[in-house]
Amino acid sequence: MPQYCLRNLVVYILIPAVVLGLHAATYYPFLCDDAFISMRYSQRLIEGLGLTWSAGQPVEGYSNLSWVLATGFLGWLGLDMVVAVRLLGFCSFIAVLWLNFSLWYQPVSSASEKDKIRQNTALLWSQWFLVICAPIAVWSIAGLEQPFVGLFMVSAVACIYLFYKELAGRYLLLASIALALLCLTRPDAPLVCVALGLGMFWVRGLNKQSITHVALLAILPIIAVSAQMAFRLYYYQDFVPNTAHIKTGFSPLHILQGLLYIVQTLLCLLPWSFYFIRESFIATQKGESLIKLATPIMALWVIYTIYIGGDIFPGLRHMVPMIVLMTIISPLLFTQLIAKGWFSNKLKVVFLSAIFIAIQLLNPVSMPARYETWEWDGQVLAYTLKDGFSTEQPVFAVTGAGALPFYSEFDAIDMLGLNDFHIARNPASDPSQHYIAHGHADGEYVFARRPDLVSFCIPWESQYEPCFISGEQLHAIPEFKQQYVAARFRGFRPYEYTGIVWVYKYSEKIGMKSDGNSMTVPAYLLSDYRHSVTTLYEGKDKDKGFVISISKDLPAKVSGIKMSGPVTVSSVPAHAGLSFTVHEDDSGLLSVEVSTAQNEAIDIQALIVKPQSHDMASSTDAEQVPD
Repeated sequence: MPQYCLRNLVVYILIPAVVLGLHAATYYPFLCDDAFISMRYSQRLIEGLGLTWSAGQPVEGYSNLSWVLATGFLGWLGLDMVVAVRLLGFCSFIAVLWLNFSLWYQPVSSASEKDKIRQNTALLWSQWFLVICAPIAVWSIAGLEQPFVGLFMVSAVACIYLFYKELAGRYLLLASIALALLCLTRPDAPLVCVALGLGMFWVRGLNKQSITHVALLAILPIIAVSAQMAFRLYYYQDFVPNTAHIKTGFSPLHILQGLLYIVQTLLCLLPWSFYFIRESFIATQKGESLIKLATPIMALWVIYTIYIGGDIFPGLRHMVPMIVLMTIISPLLFTQLIAKGWFSNKLKVVFLSAIFIAIQLLNPVSMPARYETWEWDGQVLAYTLKDGFSTEQPVFAVTGAGALPFYSEFDAIDMLGLNDFHIARNPASDPSQHYIAHGHADGEYVFARRPDLVSFCIPWESQYEPCFISGEQLHAIPEFKQQYVAARFRGFRPYEYTGIVWVYKYSEKIGMKSDGNSMTVPAYLLSDYRHSVTTLYEGKDKDKGFVISISKDLPAKVSGIKMSGPVTVSSVPAHAGLSFTVHEDDSGLLSVEVSTAQNEAIDIQALIVKPQSHDMASSTDAEQVPD
């Protein structure tokens, strides 16, 4: 490799890539919860369970088919899924750096070639703009498809730009391939295809030749959309992804939130957003074809983003493709600024650059990604449940449909409806009055399915109450509070964490078990007192189960035992230091309180409740009759 080529690769690609990696590391370990939804589809696909999220009626709860397939391919090769999505995101932005370099770099043989030097300087500035930009750093590791969207979008625009410069048909073909991949990545990608077609008419006019070029460009995207539509109708029996039923909708609140999202983007990118808009307008007046190709895409994408109300994730996810598009336009605009002498004022350049860097490091739309780690708390809780219920395989109803189902691998019910056919078509009221994509629910439907486990909101240790209407409806059902108990499960893999999960007392899989003569009550159901904590134990045969600790200051209690008459109670394993107090409520159900006078904690795995024999003594420390 010639020396100058190696130097250029280091300066224009390798060093910016390293900086992007270091910048992204400041947001580590952020991985958005929806990324785990896509990974669950990928994992089940390579396990032979199809493109499904759970057992039952298949639904298209993803909106990023190419991303799911690429992740699944890397997983099939043996790569950890989390590593796979981070690798795909980071490498996509490195590919953007390479594309930008290939599009704009000009070999310079002498110092007299000032125009080439200016362009290369402008290219270097645009590379640094990309890697310093906070949303790019966040979404290079956040696990969703925006890096693919940005890469395919700018590839199509760049190829059409080169097609008009060189009139080489291969660029039109490459652009069509890029748009086809884009359509397989996002269901809203046809908007980009339409906008790019409008840009082509703007560049060359509405004539027979332009119509032919646009028609040829559209062939592969149309085939891709048609093929996916046919698959969707066959496999999911729907015309649109399940997510479309949840996330689309028009309301004043959506528009207001969408407008705020765009304002946040402009503020996040200051001062470059100001110069970009100003210099783009000037370049358009000069007839720059690249600006004309990109402007309709940006305009239509902004309108669409406003319509859907922006996004709930940190880091301006939906604006990432626009930032990538700004990157390949920036060398042209930076060149204009250099030609105007803008860069000759070094103090001004340093000052504005410092402002841009400071905003990227401290802006409030990306900062939350540095502190959002609840998905990994969900991993700890999911591993704990998976280890303890490996044989039973309970059904898990969740609000956060990502990390908990992915790591537990249990069949699940998505109470927000992204991955549920019924709830997605059942807005609880006016969805616009709720958190975006959180306004669908049917508590009665979820309760009728009697999930074995239920998790509301984020599985924090203090999260006993629901926070979205989906959970509020379920929690408001009187029978739910009677039949479910909020248990605190403490896990230690990969670190210590305690989370709240509601357990169905009468579950055939994990609830109270009757053999006709006695009732076995698992330890995690002794959680009527909210200080009770359930942990894992490992038996002699490496089997795992749950225990609860009883001490003088930490008694435990369970209610809703379906037995009548005098009973005797014992623990597993038996311990002489335990006392059991039995009460019977008005409906004839029993409750048992377990206590001890010892300060040292006693671990029990279960209670055994039996009818009291007629010839048995009235009571002992290990036996009590109902009051």
